This record gives sequence, C-alpha cells and structure tokens, in this order.
Amino acid sequence: QPTNKGGGVGFGENNLFGKNQKLLLYAQIATGDSFFIGAWVIPNLGGTRWYAQVDTFLKSSRQFEYAVPVKYLQTDADVGANQAVRESRLNYLNGGLRLGIELFRGFKIDARLRGARVTYGKSKLVEGATIDQVTGDPTSDPAAVPDPGKEGNDVSTEFTMSLDRRASYNGVATGYKVAASFDNSQEGLASDFRYFITGLGIFRGERLFKEHNLQFKSHLGYGFHLPFQQEWLSGGSSQRGWLNGQFRGDFRAQANLEYSVPVFTIKGFGVRALAFFDSSYTTFLNTESPDRNYLPNSERNRLQDPMAEQSKTQRYLAPFKNSVGVGTRFYLKQIVLPL
Repeated sequence: QPTNKGGGVGFGENNLFGKNQKLLLYAQIATGDSFFIGAWVIPNLGGTRWYAQVDTFLKSSRQFEYAVPVKYLQTDADVGANQAVRESRLNYLNGGLRLGIELFRGFKIDARLRGARVTYGKSKLVEGATIDQVTGDPTSDPAAVPDPGKEGNDVSTEFTMSLDRRASYNGVATGYKVAASFDNSQEGLASDFRYFITGLGIFRGERLFKEHNLQFKSHLGYGFHLPFQQEWLSGGSSQRGWLNGQFRGDFRAQANLEYSVPVFTIKGFGVRALAFFDSSYTTFLNTESPDRNYLPNSERNRLQDPMAEQSKTQRYLAPFKNSVGVGTRFYLKQIVLPL
C-alpha cells in the first residue's frame, strides 16, 4: 500500500472446539503498520442467545498527517490536502471484551469494554515541510516537533445495536445491515482521555445475473474531543485513490458504491473484478480538545483577523473528496471472519 510495505502470517479457524467458535490470529511487520490482532468469537454461550468476543490489537504504526484542505477566499483555490507535514510513531496496545444478545434473527445489542495504552515515538517534520505547517508559528524549533496528541490510558465502553440480514456466497453479498454505535471514555476506570464517539452505518447488497454483485455502503460518524488515535480517517481502502489516512477529523460522512463480477475461483480462493465510486467528507467541527495538537487550519473557519491574508480561509467543500475506478477483490471461502 502507499506509505506501507511489509508482510505477515495468520491463522483462522471457523469451528473451534467443534462448537462453531471463531479464532483469528494475525501478525504483520511493515514499514508503516506493524501489528498483532487476535480475536476469539463465541457465537452462543451455553446454547443461549448470548454471545461473546475477546480481542486484542497491538499496533505500532507510522502516522503521516497531511496539510488540512482549505480554500483561500481570494482565489477559491483548494490548497493543502496532498502534502504530508508531520510524521509520528503511534504505539497502541489494546484489548477488549464484548458481551451481547441476539434478541431475534439478526437483531443484536452488545456492550464492549476496551482498554488501551497510547504512547508516541519521536515526531518529526516530513521532508519538505516547515515547522509553521505544524505549529502555525514559524519561530518554533523545527527539532522539537510536538506529538499529535498526549500519551496515556484510553479506556472506554462501547454500545452497539445492529440489524444484520446479510448473506454471502462465493463473494456475493446480499441483504442489508444497519448498525448504530456509541463509545464513551471512562474516567472512573483510569482513562486519561475525555471524549465520546458515535456512528451509524448502512449496507445493502444485491445479486444480479446470478454472480454479479452490487453493493452500497454508507457511514456517518461524529466525535467530541476525540484524541488522535480515535479520529475518523478517510483514504486508502475507505476512500480509494487517496493515501492511507490522508484526511482526518471528528466528523465523517462516507458512501461507497461497488459493482463486481467473478473472474475465477479455485478451491475456495476467488478473484472478482470491480468498478467503484467512493465519496467522503471528513473534517473537524470542534478543535478545543486539550488532548490534541491540531495542525493549522483544522478549525472550522479562520476569519478572526479579516486583514490577515493567511486568516482569510474557509472550509467550504475542500474536505469533500470523490474517486472512481476499477480494481480487484480477493476472498477465501473457507474464512468467514470479517478480514
């Protein structure tokens, strides 16, 4: 991927202990994202409607932050968006426990307790960037680039409600899913961060001509005083045609439309060709969090000093990004976990 080259090895089991339990273990070493993920899913506890999941996500990732896209009022030019300005190393050691109940077919309510330790390696300027593009002050010491956020314990509880009526066969997904979530930091459990984050996602899939597939996905998310590690991201697999995590904020509206056709399938390994249209709007609505060192122009409007040329900017539609293209998708029939 752009900014990330590496490899890993994993193991998946769909029928652990002969009880339809799922196990996924995967480790990766790469220039950008090195991580280990482990998940154990118990679809029913003692034959009841209750289910559980134990998971861990241990990550050390190289983070690039890009100049915030804005428009200057004098020229209406879209500037920023493509220049990386700050590079940091985020270490995120996370574990969680989920417990839920399926009240009727496909309708689930669950809660998850998650705890993580957040630390940073040394942050620095990306080659070609200047310190004022990070701090907004050209007199700042370029050798003392501030981390994008503070370190500490990130503990939260997440509540999810979903109605899932999807089915999948040989890479063709049909049906629909609607899911709403609310995640809130827990100061009483030693969290060093104070925030909440909520989201609503919709999926719809239709089978056409037996093996053709039309899929639509959309998501709306908002967070208040989000720390760096919890911000909404667009770019890469979520907004194809742009770099991984190129756009970030506490608000994101996103939609993806995809049409795919089969190419071949050999012993459960399938390849599909696809055409897609991705659209997203990712930005900051609030930049008052004490846990975050925002880049210049992150605030919604910069009209405090109408006489200063550099202050005459507004967001307008600068964070609105779209892409259209073609590609391929791979899948393994034997693995039903959401890889």
